[in-house]
Amino acid sequence: MRRTKTQLLAGIIALGIGAFPITGTMAQTTGNQLAPADENFSDGATVERSYPLEFINRPIAAINRLLRQGVIDPVAKVYKFVTPDVAEIALSNAARNLTEPFSVLGAVIAGDTEGAKLSGARFLVNTTLGVAGLADVATEAGLEYCREDIGQGLAKQGVEPGTHIVLPIIGPTNSRDLPGDIVEVLITPLPPGVTIAMASVEYADNQESVENLTKGSVDKYVTEREAYEQHRLYQVELTCKAPEEGIGEKPKSAKSE
Repeated sequence: MRRTKTQLLAGIIALGIGAFPITGTMAQTTGNQLAPADENFSDGATVERSYPLEFINRPIAAINRLLRQGVIDPVAKVYKFVTPDVAEIALSNAARNLTEPFSVLGAVIAGDTEGAKLSGARFLVNTTLGVAGLADVATEAGLEYCREDIGQGLAKQGVEPGTHIVLPIIGPTNSRDLPGDIVEVLITPLPPGVTIAMASVEYADNQESVENLTKGSVDKYVTEREAYEQHRLYQVELTCKAPEEGIGEKPKSAKSE
């Protein structure tokens, strides 16, 4: 029982380190603007977001920001300084490979058979030929990485995002995505130390984007909230497809639709 509780706590910490939304197109917004409406995939309608927990979310977000700046960021910088590039890439590949089974589950929930096959094939190839995912052999074979988590699957089944929530350490989420996040933590088979290490590697890869997110922002909380909402909307609308050329052949060209 004690080990289970320890692993759950470690997983939650790791989730918080690694799950902060990262995207190169995050819009920095200020003021009381509406977040992007999440799409209801059952009938194409849109649902406006509300923020009844903002009075709680704001102080928690501020504490998380201090923790990130005072503890997580310095540790990530040391890691990137002392870790050889080859080792850093290998660890990043291994961390990403661990998300593939959850992408399979999310795709199944969404009814996305192509996405499930893609993530399943990637996991099989990288776990075996890529030596536990240290090498991303699947991408070289034309199987591009495409994350499709449980929350995305629920969204494509018409489940609305619900209330925006900011949790201690974990950071931004919502009432639709939170159960899936907890499921991922509970069924991750890795020891706590490895879970934290892998999540830290993922965070270190994207640290610069996180640091630039609120730089110069008038209202850091709103900026972080809007970035999360936009990133989740992008993820929800994402559809994973296996390459038409087949396994073993790299895609001929990137789609520019």
